[in-house]
Amino acid sequence: MATFIAYNLMILFNTTRIMPFRHSVFVLCLLAGLTGCATSKEPKNTAPAFNFYTGSYTLNPGQTGNKGQGIVHFRLDTLGGVNAQTVLDASIRNPSFLTLSADGRFLYAVEETGPGTDTTGHLAAYEVGKTGLRLLNRQSTLGFAPCYVTTDRANEWAFIANYSGGIAMFPIEKNGGLLPATDAHYAQVSGPHPRQEASHPHAAVLSPDESFLYVPDLGADRIWIFRVDRTGKKLVPGSPAFCPLAPASGPEALVFPPHAAGCL
Repeated sequence: MATFIAYNLMILFNTTRIMPFRHSVFVLCLLAGLTGCATSKEPKNTAPAFNFYTGSYTLNPGQTGNKGQGIVHFRLDTLGGVNAQTVLDASIRNPSFLTLSADGRFLYAVEETGPGTDTTGHLAAYEVGKTGLRLLNRQSTLGFAPCYVTTDRANEWAFIANYSGGIAMFPIEKNGGLLPATDAHYAQVSGPHPRQEASHPHAAVLSPDESFLYVPDLGADRIWIFRVDRTGKKLVPGSPAFCPLAPASGPEALVFPPHAAGCL
């Protein structure tokens, strides 16, 4: 059975960056197994195939001077390479970060738009079908330039980070669609680096038990900590409210290693 993988866009700290858009770097790591055959018959290709999705900036040129195609589906044969490429949604604007639900049935994409493009950023929900994606709906992210989205394992809640400020949480319906955000938080902080003139949340990462949300803030040199209150449908500032980092460190990403305490 094919495995669905969403390869999300990550960026490097680049002092030449112009807000709110960011150059993107795609990293794809693959392991391929080769099988041999002792008979004279042609060996049957039993290598696994992978389906994965990419998002791109569609409104502004990237490093190559070209605009992206939106959300694109690739099918990869680990022996033969990429053997299929399909543009699934060319109308979505700047889908710079994608995530799949744990069961692979739904895909969520941020639309990283700024004040010159729209009155808000958006989060889009899709149903993953055999013939492509079906747009379910979109919701405002209550801020500009959303750059990260994640969902819990039960696919009941989605969490986003707006690069231009603020984080928000959204209830997810049984059909995968999004309800309006039930809570949002904004920080009035800055850092010593020229790019740190304001708060710039760069990710929203759930703890392994999904009881806390951690938000690395590039503009504040902090990792904000929130308790996820599903009953109250809100994010409660933790105690302490944040983990301070070195000045001008500009944290962008955070990951919890499997079976290990702490985070990286």
